[in-house]
Amino acid sequence: MTNTKKELAISKFTNGEQYKTSLIDLIGGGFKYTQIGQWFVKAVEDEDQDWDFYSKAWHRSHGPKKTIYNRRVVFAKFDKLGRKTEKIVNFDGWRGQWLLKAIEEAKIVKSRTYKNKPHRSIQLNKVFQITKIRDIAGVQIWTRTLDNEIYDYCAVKGENTFHAESKKAAVTGLRNKIEKAELKAKGSLINLKLANDLGFCNTGIQEFCEDFNLSIKSSYTPQELSEKVVNRIQYFGKYESELNTLTKAVGYEI
Repeated sequence: MTNTKKELAISKFTNGEQYKTSLIDLIGGGFKYTQIGQWFVKAVEDEDQDWDFYSKAWHRSHGPKKTIYNRRVVFAKFDKLGRKTEKIVNFDGWRGQWLLKAIEEAKIVKSRTYKNKPHRSIQLNKVFQITKIRDIAGVQIWTRTLDNEIYDYCAVKGENTFHAESKKAAVTGLRNKIEKAELKAKGSLINLKLANDLGFCNTGIQEFCEDFNLSIKSSYTPQELSEKVVNRIQYFGKYESELNTLTKAVGYEI
């Protein structure tokens, strides 16, 4: 069967179906692609190799000096004749929630901000649509989707939430988070280790850092974190439960 012009154009852009990956597993600078509705998505970069930067002996041992530049997320869709519509979002580096930032900037999905605080804690980022799919022993299971493509799951009980790639992992993570809510860490710096010790999910930690302009690799005193939160108080509602847990753990009102 002869491939259509659209199929040929898609294959040329993606390098083949074997390179498709999930939204959550797309790697910046890699060779794989993902799909959001009719949009095909790649995160690419260019590389310059300099064989004359150091001595010849050094380059024989270590290879060329490599410089990475022009990092970009490329969105492309194709009509039935194979004509491409393309949107490109540039980045200095693959840090933080770069894919979600690119989706928002390219406007390839309709953004929505929920006014209900529990819904905001599930959504976390306005590019997602959220849907409750079932209840399991008092725990609600929600999906976060991008143009009907499932990105991840969120388990909810009371004010506690936990995001993960599967329903089982979300429920397990939520139970662990609730069990660790009474952990005491008075005098501790607030950092990734403490967040993990308190059972917070990686998705929530990353979004928290993005919203409050924090480095995920840094440590903060309770006073420093409190100042960061106050400076972006509009995001407080999404993380009120986690901030209350931190307050109890470190013995300082954040």
